[in-house]
Amino acid sequence: MNYNDYVPVFNKFKEKYKKDIELLLGVEVGYRKHLKNEIEEIINSNPFDFILCSTHTIDNIPVPSKVYFKGLSKEDAYYKYFNSILETNREFGDYNIYGHLDYISRYGIYSDNRVIYNDFKDVIDEVLK
Repeated sequence: MNYNDYVPVFNKFKEKYKKDIELLLGVEVGYRKHLKNEIEEIINSNPFDFILCSTHTIDNIPVPSKVYFKGLSKEDAYYKYFNSILETNREFGDYNIYGHLDYISRYGIYSDNRVIYNDFKDVIDEVLK
């Protein structure tokens, strides 16, 4: 995304509609450890009002890919996902909210893809802290 082009256009509409609605400039960061410096540069060089952080890849494998789940039990795949969120929180804190904690359940290959709190309570509680 080219924010140098986007932000001025956004600001034009923010000004135009300021009497009708408050527009906030936001961004979703699909955090990846190897891109941390680039992510921080984008965040620090733009006037974002709101930053959503999320996990879409683990070990450079997209979660929507069946490759991520290959050879992993549901418990192992989901714990790996939640633990990657914990790791992200240790490395990167420049966001307002962490998005769609249930993202893993959308793409699971199991007969029951639901995230049941009691099954992952220990790690979910840590994520929510």
